[in-house]
Amino acid sequence: MSELHQNIEKTQLQPWLTHAIKTYVIFNYIFS
Repeated sequence: MSELHQNIEKTQLQPWLTHAIKTYVIFNYIFS
């Protein structure tokens, strides 16, 4: 049950994490 919950969290987190990284890279590019 615990492993399943962690897998669900990872699946839900990934798109947000990808978006956060892209935003960070874009801001770095603009303000560097």
